[in-house]
Amino acid sequence: MDSLALQLVVGNLRVTAAGIYADYLLSGLPFIFLSEDWQNSVAAHHAELWRSLPSGSSISGLTVPVPARAVARRLLHTHPALREPGAGTAAAGEWVRHCRMWEPAIAAHRPRRRIYWLSLPLETDHRRLLDTVVGRDKDTDAALAGYRARAAELIGALPGVFFPKPASAEQIWWHWNYTASRGAWHHPLPSEPHDPHASLPASAFTPVHFDAAAARLRGRRWRAARAEADVFVRAYRDADDGVPDSYQALIPLDSFPDTGIAWPRSTLFKVLDDLTAPDTTLDWTINTTFTSAESAVSTAQNVITNIRDQYRQRGRHADSDDELVRKLASGKELASELKRGSAERGANPSIVVAVGAADPQTVDSAVAQVIRAYRRQNIGARRWRGSQPTLWKAFNPGTERAAALGEFRNPTTTERFAKFVPLLASRLGNAAGVPLGMNLTSPGLRDVVLLDLLGAPGRENPANLVICGSPGRGKSHIGKLLIRSWLALGAGVHIFDPGEPREHQRALADVDDLAVIDLTDPGMCIDPLRVFSYDPTWLNLVHTVGADLDERVADVVG
Repeated sequence: MDSLALQLVVGNLRVTAAGIYADYLLSGLPFIFLSEDWQNSVAAHHAELWRSLPSGSSISGLTVPVPARAVARRLLHTHPALREPGAGTAAAGEWVRHCRMWEPAIAAHRPRRRIYWLSLPLETDHRRLLDTVVGRDKDTDAALAGYRARAAELIGALPGVFFPKPASAEQIWWHWNYTASRGAWHHPLPSEPHDPHASLPASAFTPVHFDAAAARLRGRRWRAARAEADVFVRAYRDADDGVPDSYQALIPLDSFPDTGIAWPRSTLFKVLDDLTAPDTTLDWTINTTFTSAESAVSTAQNVITNIRDQYRQRGRHADSDDELVRKLASGKELASELKRGSAERGANPSIVVAVGAADPQTVDSAVAQVIRAYRRQNIGARRWRGSQPTLWKAFNPGTERAAALGEFRNPTTTERFAKFVPLLASRLGNAAGVPLGMNLTSPGLRDVVLLDLLGAPGRENPANLVICGSPGRGKSHIGKLLIRSWLALGAGVHIFDPGEPREHQRALADVDDLAVIDLTDPGMCIDPLRVFSYDPTWLNLVHTVGADLDERVADVVG
């Protein structure tokens, strides 16, 4: 199994036994709950992405824990006195204490988000780069510069809206461990910036071992997968690594409806976000090969000819089988779409879903939910016995060619496949601010929503916030939390609370400089004749101003 691991990492270049890859992180696009025009624009960007990627590229959606400390740093950045490097905390002491109070509450919610990992194949013969890096090639700098230039050329052709960012060597190390121990590796993605000269040797990537259906652990000597619930693989590491066993099930999507999936409700990857639970990890990967439109049309026409031959050979029995009719209509439509534009190309994606957890029972329950959800959309997804270690290779750049992905490829066009819009952003709120709540757009992936209402005018945005909902749903509670955060930031707050319970008065009773005015029983005088005592100078001033005003009005009227 050592051949599965990386042999070398230089910057964002990954050297494997099968070739060289360049790894990048992509950003998603807002999509959910937006207008159909915007969603069509997102699909158009995805179509351009599939037209620009080189053949053999892989994009994976991985579930990443968000450390509470990272959220706390975004909270601290809200205070102006803490935005400058090396700034002291004397002026923001109360805000620092407030942020520390939030940290354990955020950690208890175990926030997670989805990241998008892109691997671009650069070269299948890795020997030259390996010789270069270990010093056996006198043109070391020139060779490395050539690979970096090739990667920059490929990534420069992609749509800029996805903001491709080179992965750092530490992030590639994280990616290997995450993939090897999915569901048991809970470390967050490292935040170290990309350094093109940073390198990691093969010894940094400790091997992973596979035990299909946990047969070795359970002492089974024959037919390890005796039931559907046994179709999984136990991935375990060497004892010195100290990484718990990971139980993973790999499910390829092997068929799609002939008529396609309804747009814009075709976000089949969001199903995994919705089904993710605190104790499960649901990931996906797309490995795509591309062909020219002419080659794809030729293949489609061969399929059409084959279907017609079958129809003719079956004679009158063919009329009772509508499968041939549906395949013939689908093949004609595919060939027609491939001929429509010069920018079109044939796409052959293979999609594999991975379910990871700390025990096989949790994996089995999650797999059943995923298959049931896709079955409702007429998407074929089933467990494949005996192939789990092979399918695992689909998520590991450098071994995807040995993952038997050719069995699950679905010929389509870039325009059609773009409608699946896998690269979506679900983050809400501002980059910094006070805690507003948890993002439940995808219930399984919780992320903290921050609100920077005080800084809105500086961003030329109106500073308005409306909180609405049914009684008893927590509107007042979130309002009090926001008020306390704003007070800790040093803002002045005026509250009008006409309710009888005076809940805000009780909730803020411990706040310094609190002034409460009850107009029904104020306990203080608000009569201006009493507030402003008799003063002849003041009266003369009022009289003078009034007289001047009368004269100006008379002039205008006259």
